[in-house]
Amino acid sequence: METIEQPRIYTTHDSVGLQAALCLAGGIGLVLLMVALFVFNLALPNKAQDNFLPGFIGGTSILWIGLIGRGIFLLRSVRQVVIDSDGVHLHGFISRRTLLWNQIDRIGIDKKASLFGGKSHEVLTLFDANGKPLGQIPDTIHHFQSLGQDIAERSATARGHATYDMESDEARQFATKMRKARLLAVLAGLLALGMGAGFVWGLNEQLHVRRYATEGQMVEAKLVRRYMQRVTPYVEYSFTDSAGHSHSRNVMMNKEDWEDLVFAKTIAVEYLRSDPEWNRPLHGEDSMSLVGPFLWLSGAMSLVFAIFCVTSFFGYDLKIEDGVTRITRGGRTVREWGGAKSKPTLGLNENVIMLEEDDEPEQLLPSSQLAAPPKPTGLLALGICALVFGVLGAGINFLRVAVIHNVSLLAIWSGVDAVLAILLIVVGAGIIGMRLWSQSLGIIVGVLQVISSIAALVYLIVTSIRAPEVAGEQAVMLTTARIGAGFGEVLGAVFPIVLLAILLKRTTKDALRAACPPSR
Repeated sequence: METIEQPRIYTTHDSVGLQAALCLAGGIGLVLLMVALFVFNLALPNKAQDNFLPGFIGGTSILWIGLIGRGIFLLRSVRQVVIDSDGVHLHGFISRRTLLWNQIDRIGIDKKASLFGGKSHEVLTLFDANGKPLGQIPDTIHHFQSLGQDIAERSATARGHATYDMESDEARQFATKMRKARLLAVLAGLLALGMGAGFVWGLNEQLHVRRYATEGQMVEAKLVRRYMQRVTPYVEYSFTDSAGHSHSRNVMMNKEDWEDLVFAKTIAVEYLRSDPEWNRPLHGEDSMSLVGPFLWLSGAMSLVFAIFCVTSFFGYDLKIEDGVTRITRGGRTVREWGGAKSKPTLGLNENVIMLEEDDEPEQLLPSSQLAAPPKPTGLLALGICALVFGVLGAGINFLRVAVIHNVSLLAIWSGVDAVLAILLIVVGAGIIGMRLWSQSLGIIVGVLQVISSIAALVYLIVTSIRAPEVAGEQAVMLTTARIGAGFGEVLGAVFPIVLLAILLKRTTKDALRAACPPSR
């Protein structure tokens, strides 16, 4: 009687679905907060605007980029691996892939750095005959060593040759890391050149500024024009130096000093006798200067990037992990301080991935358990996001209806968007409950929300073009409001597009159908 081979199931013990939902919700929430702060700052009068806010928003952008990137990474990660006679089955949160044994031509072991630093993690990379990666299995899978040995032995049997060779894999890793290091060296070199150019320019400006104390010559320059470029005040002046040569310049000004010149015909200017092209107003100039702290910062950063360029070009890197400091070249340890000497996580020989002594193989599970799919934590994360954005959308649109106070196209439009947001809440609840109908309803709601956002953006553009022109601070506030509304519509279409992209996948329908509780 023929024995039926039972599948081996390897799972991760990390619950990352909620982490993915929190990362995505937190990242998108930070984006909306930063946009709201930016629009609110633009709407303020010029005197009350915070000049440091744009820099703060740009600096904190790494947070929401990192959170959204981390959430997407978690949703794409492998959380269960099933091995049977056919091949390797990789189960993600909302996706599944099957790699047949005769497709796996080579196995490699790589290291991936964690987000925002921390420990690096090993991944098992499976390649086809052309060297194209077929899939990656992280070491978060329980019994990672046993899994690697199992894949190496079965794929070698199917292909007729060893699929793992330590020397060739190390050579591949070294070549890959050196190639990446050279690209980093080019980027660091460009940054070093840019910072160096800023340092040279700032040093030249610093030397000329110091000469004003000994060579400065005062003159009443003619105020050619006083104008506003968008929201920035400028003046243009001209003067004749002691040698009879004419000079002119456009200068960005402080708003207060610019307003004081409303009835002026001249402006007090200082220039260098030896080089009159270097000149400046005595008061009120607001042009960007490269002297002061920026000079020393650019000099230090150009030196740092230059050193990084040289070390990266030759593949050197400094790593600190678990109290051990290492200097590596192309991933190979050159020098090491502190702690015990590094050992590979996986015991390796020339052909196979060996099992550690304390690593017991995963128990064989009956095929009845294989039929039950892993709990779709990724869909749970999607359902939570749908609930969050549904509540936000319903609140915002009901507030719009309350503010409008009358029956109009905008009021009806906002009411329809509020209904769609409520349906999005229903979709989120259905996805969390693993109801098959949530896919169909979610697709309908997602399409309608995308259409509504596109139509609202077109309506905003058309009304902005046809709107009568206004002047002064009212024009600035109106422009700011339109920009904010446009940002809001674009961001409002992001989640419906993500929802559609996930719900339209066949694997999503299969996961919902498999996990859907039986009807009574």
